[in-house]
Formats: sequence, C-alpha cells, structure tokens
Amino acid sequence: MNNWLNERSKLLAKYAEQEIKKANHIQLSLDKPDCGWINAHFMVNNIEKTYVEFSDVYEPFTDIKKWLEDIAYNQYRFKYAPSMVNIDCEGYNAFLYYEPIVWGTGLINHKHYKYYGLFYIYETHNDQITLDAFCDTWEFVKTIYSAIIEYAKDMQNYDKFIDEWVWDAYNSEMSDYDEDSPELKELFLNKMKSEEVENYIKKFRR
Repeated sequence: MNNWLNERSKLLAKYAEQEIKKANHIQLSLDKPDCGWINAHFMVNNIEKTYVEFSDVYEPFTDIKKWLEDIAYNQYRFKYAPSMVNIDCEGYNAFLYYEPIVWGTGLINHKHYKYYGLFYIYETHNDQITLDAFCDTWEFVKTIYSAIIEYAKDMQNYDKFIDEWVWDAYNSEMSDYDEDSPELKELFLNKMKSEEVENYIKKFRR
C-alpha cells in the first residue's frame, strides 16, 4: 500500500464530506538556528500542529520560495495545478503540499473571485499527514512568505546566524566572501526575496 496516497485519499474524503464555512489561518514560526538546524513550527488557527526540522545540509528555504512562486503563478493563470516541496530532514522527509480546489461560486464572477486550496504536510518518519487546512490561497502565500522575510530581517541582527546557518547552507557561494564581509548579513534576506511573490501579493491584495 502507498501510505501517502492512502492518507491523501482520506484527507480529500474528509473535506468532500464536510461543510466548510471559512478558511483556516496558517502561521509559520522559525526558531533560531542551532548547530545547523532550524525548527519550523506550523500552526493552524493559532494551534501548533507540527514542526519540521530544517537542515543546512539540505537547505530548504530556496525551494520553499520557488514553491510559493509556483502557487502564485498558478493563480495568475487560473490553473488548478498542485504544488509540492520536499524537505529533506536527514533521516526523514516532509512534503509540503498545496492543492487548489474549486469552491463555491467564485468562478462565476471574477470580480469577487476567491481561490482556495488544501495545504497539508506529509512526514515519512510516521507516514502520516501531520497538518491539513483549507486555505485562502492569497492569505496562505502572503503569510508564509512574510514569516520567512521577517525572520530573515531579524536574523540580520543575530550574530550567530552566519556561523550557525549561512556558511554551511550556502557553502558553494562562500568563496566570494571574507569572514567579516558585511554583505553576509544581507545574504539570506536577499535570497529569500521574491519579486514574483511580492507582485502577486500586491495584485490580489484585499
């Protein structure tokens, strides 16, 4: 049996059979790095559901940014294409999955168009979906992106961030810098900024 497909089928059945009155609110909180690890805490409506261990060996943030760009692009084009990012947590994997769905009558009148989706996290260490939520796509992208950008700004003032994360996570680029290069403080923030996501947030702002 494919555990991921089995879990996904149960998840889709759950949402198909219930009446959903409003979207959930997703939150992301990131711990300070510790020996090359950052714990990413995912919450639904202010309740923590799971955390994922980010490793600097398999740096996940650039893939997450690309994932958010894909979700935004799909909404621009009114495409109902699912998007997934695979986080390698050294010993297990966490799959962050966003699946747009047709919901309500918003498709009829684009002036009041709402784009919704299911967000869930499947983790291989227990072969389970550890978080699921029905989301407003614009709010979801804005919330996750803003959390990462604010974290990157905060880490500019955390002296240990460069040693605890930047040097190893972006090792292939470090030959361009000295240990005391002032640009190192801005490296992570600059990597996380996305013109595509920011334009999307402005275009669909409400």
